[in-house]
Amino acid sequence: FAIEVRPEVPGGVTVSGAISALDLLPLGNTATGNTQTVGTVGVDAGRLTVTHVPAPASGSIEPSTLNVRVLGFDLTAGGLEAVDVTQVQVGSLGSGNESADISGITLWEDDGDGTFTFGNETVVATAQGPFAQNNGTALFPGFSLQIGAGITKRWFVTFDFKAPVAGGTTYQAWLDLEESPSPFSSSGATTLATVTPAGGLVIGGEVTIQAAPTPPPSGGGGGGGGGCGYSGEGNGPPGLPVLLLLLIFVLRRRGAGA
Repeated sequence: FAIEVRPEVPGGVTVSGAISALDLLPLGNTATGNTQTVGTVGVDAGRLTVTHVPAPASGSIEPSTLNVRVLGFDLTAGGLEAVDVTQVQVGSLGSGNESADISGITLWEDDGDGTFTFGNETVVATAQGPFAQNNGTALFPGFSLQIGAGITKRWFVTFDFKAPVAGGTTYQAWLDLEESPSPFSSSGATTLATVTPAGGLVIGGEVTIQAAPTPPPSGGGGGGGGGCGYSGEGNGPPGLPVLLLLLIFVLRRRGAGA
């Protein structure tokens, strides 16, 4: 159950002026408290809720990039007992071939600041395999981590990409709490009863591999220069300075022919 306070409902909240003693009309929206579970501590099994943590905007990375955050989620244990998590399974979809393109997958626990920063987080487990097939799933086995009663922990999943990987290929990690069997293995720390996490589809942002940079043209005669490069990383469009130079060049050519 959860407790709600509804100031917009007549009689929902009664207030009056401390000096005037006049009745006042409260303003505001409904406020809902945290969900509470009725049960007997040490007898009734606990609960575990998994919620999606919004991912950063989808973006591009270079081939062979390591520790790329692809998924984030919060785990909240109910108030009856702590919950031990011993296994997690994640999947990936996209145009890339996970079994050929991904060399490693790591599960991390956040250090408390809510964002993934490599070097600050604690490794929970590494996946076996990691992917046996394209668009498949990877398993994090062989660990045991406890979520205290009433406590929320944030976990992240990262991919390590191999090289070479074709530019433009995409990958998107996910886990579905409505699947059967559950992607989590967890149990009550006191009751030892199986705890099936509650939640829905948790899906990360799409990651795209950048195309390899275009090499400069090979040297010709006349002691040629270094060619025309691109600004920024990857095989993106020409930078603004390059475009301005090209525009000046075109205008000069037109002026010379007038």
